[in-house]
Amino acid sequence: MLPPKGGDTMFANQYAAYETLSPGLRALADSLHANYYRDANMGRLLGGLHGAVKTATHPVVRTHPITGRRALYLTPDPTVRLEGFSEAESRAIVALFAAHATQPALCYRHRWQPGDVLMWDNRCTLHYAVHDYG
Repeated sequence: MLPPKGGDTMFANQYAAYETLSPGLRALADSLHANYYRDANMGRLLGGLHGAVKTATHPVVRTHPITGRRALYLTPDPTVRLEGFSEAESRAIVALFAAHATQPALCYRHRWQPGDVLMWDNRCTLHYAVHDYG
């Protein structure tokens, strides 16, 4: 069921985000690993798996296993720290990459219509439900 207005979904192309980084920022991204943490609320949503999966570490750049194409792989909200950096430095670097990765030229906003079905590859896409329901 669609809301009377709003509720769009935003998508950001992380292939394009990586490919449009300056050479210096691309080299930095290639060298980084991010530590992620999901809070207790996420554990409850996962049916009690919180104790089993508290943190994860992933490279900031991910290579598609079939095409070999590289994409930024960084989700700002659950990122706690970049390895080798303080929390303050990590926040600043993550904010820089997030601002680049979500600039309007790299984004698509889907306005839902009855019957719509969308598919996307989470390995190379950030997505966000716009909370502007009418």
